[in-house]
Amino acid sequence: MKYSIIIPFKRGKEYLRDCLESLAEQIAYKYLDGTPGRGEPTVVDNDGVERLYETQPYRDFEAVIVLDEPLDDVRLLIKEFEGRFPITVVDEFKGTGVSAARNAGIAHAQGEYVYFLDSDDFLHVDALFRMSEGGEENEDPDILYGKKIWSWYSRSGYLAVQLKKQEEREAEREQQARRRVGLKLFFNRLFKGKNADSDDEDDNDEEDKIIAEAVQKIRNKQLAEKAGEKSDKREEDEKLRLKLAEEEYEDLRRKNATRILVYNRNGIGNISVLHVAVKRSVVQEHDITFPEDIRYYADSRFVCEALHYAKTFRKCYRSRYVKRRHNDPINFPSIAQENSENRFDELVKAYEETMDRLPETSTVRFMFDLKFIFYYTGFYVKQIRRSGSDAWRTDRFETMRRIMAKIPVSTRKQVGIYKRRHIKALLAGDVDKAYKLVTRRLAVRKAWKCVISQPTRRKAIYEHIFLKKPVEAKWILFECFFGKSYGDNPKGIYEYVAKNLGPEYRLIWSMEKPGKSSIPFEHKTVRRGSLRYAYYVARCKFFVFNTKQPGWMKKRDEQVFLETWHGTPLKRLAFDMEDNFSAAPGYKKQIYGLTRKWDYLVSANAFSTERFRSCFMYNGKMLEYGYPRNDILHRPDRDELAA
Repeated sequence: MKYSIIIPFKRGKEYLRDCLESLAEQIAYKYLDGTPGRGEPTVVDNDGVERLYETQPYRDFEAVIVLDEPLDDVRLLIKEFEGRFPITVVDEFKGTGVSAARNAGIAHAQGEYVYFLDSDDFLHVDALFRMSEGGEENEDPDILYGKKIWSWYSRSGYLAVQLKKQEEREAEREQQARRRVGLKLFFNRLFKGKNADSDDEDDNDEEDKIIAEAVQKIRNKQLAEKAGEKSDKREEDEKLRLKLAEEEYEDLRRKNATRILVYNRNGIGNISVLHVAVKRSVVQEHDITFPEDIRYYADSRFVCEALHYAKTFRKCYRSRYVKRRHNDPINFPSIAQENSENRFDELVKAYEETMDRLPETSTVRFMFDLKFIFYYTGFYVKQIRRSGSDAWRTDRFETMRRIMAKIPVSTRKQVGIYKRRHIKALLAGDVDKAYKLVTRRLAVRKAWKCVISQPTRRKAIYEHIFLKKPVEAKWILFECFFGKSYGDNPKGIYEYVAKNLGPEYRLIWSMEKPGKSSIPFEHKTVRRGSLRYAYYVARCKFFVFNTKQPGWMKKRDEQVFLETWHGTPLKRLAFDMEDNFSAAPGYKKQIYGLTRKWDYLVSANAFSTERFRSCFMYNGKMLEYGYPRNDILHRPDRDELAA
């Protein structure tokens, strides 16, 4: 058995189904459109990049599924896959959490390599085959690692997106081919005495054949160019290998692996064991385990120890792992999306435990120390300036000073002058100096952003000037469809207020194009997104919108927000949706934050009320009185208005 794929599971049955389906796909390779592979050359590889290769299935693996909470429905799901590839289920182990589950998985693994796959992620269709290719080229290295792709979608949604990209590329090739052969087709028609709109079947078949040949030539040329680039890269790599001694070459590969898996990661929390295959013999010989008392940064110790003790490495970038971001961080957050007060303490513990296990001369230790320096000078110092908690300026500051003192002076000298100044202030215990350094740095950056960016300039003026002015009790801001029109429910409420309350209130309309709107009654229009718009957002007491408000709006205690919405929610919205292809990533988190600022939400009927409660997770006051835009249908003079 080559790979033991360890999958810890606690919750998320549908995520687990996608995960196991992706493993089944390794055995029976399919194209992106779902059709079975037939062992012939294809032009679709990994994330839709065209490349010729053999579609070979890969079977030399087992799945070790470690159940933190062994539920019956999960067992039934696993049974569906037991006949498709070897599965070992572990449901009794000491401890709780991902680290304990992974350690239990290692204890039950039988493969030559241990490989960790999160139950909410999935593999690309040929990930294991591509990784095994890397092993064969380097005679089974101690560590194999591939490329991670991030996605907000389920497996079916992800594959649909890749298929769409492939189809777009094919359409682009066909257009290019038609431009190239257009003159040839014209002369064919001309000499045969046919007009350009001829429907002759033989002529159309001949033209289709010419276009198909042109498309194939373009495809072959693109593939040849990519193959040439890869060939040149392999040749350069081979020349380097011949030039260097074997030990020097492997040391270079170690540094490259450490750079990719540790140094290049965005923060210590992103150092991950996912899509890294480590020889089980290395893990057992050096007793490499995951710290079970650490939840958020457990991977860093395992990865750093494995990199330190391994002797041979191989990068397999044609092997792809799809890391799925949870699009509902409110109800189903991933570990990375969780908010916890323990994160700082865990980070310190993870760093110190890792540091104690690595000698100062280790390349891995050097790069890991740099990650800690970057954490302090990039993230921590901002908390000294911004956080309301004194812990960042007292106890935690002293903890950082103690750890920084353990980092070799030679490592601390590798960073720039700004970072060295912060390190000097930290080692001296001078929190005031650190505060001044970061304040000056942030002020300069913000000033520059205000100069080059109008939205940043507007936001700064809004926060530092407009929000300090008092709220006007009789100002009302109306907005319909992001300022695109005068209508819908805001129009109904506006006209009622204008007729019945008259000049007592200042009525302001937010419009995308203020000069092109004919709005009755006395009012003021303001261009949406302008500085004046930000002024009224800061000072108006009442807001009447039928869509989302600006994300940068800071709702003040005195302000009242009335959300009228704009229709009956017959389709699924926000939290009722699984995958949302039309909205930006993080849509649900954004919606959740915006809806917390709504004081009232208008509903047309009981059905809408129920759906709004669900899709917006809204527990505020619901006004189930019907939509104001429909009031005109109930007026006594409705017949006269209709005439």
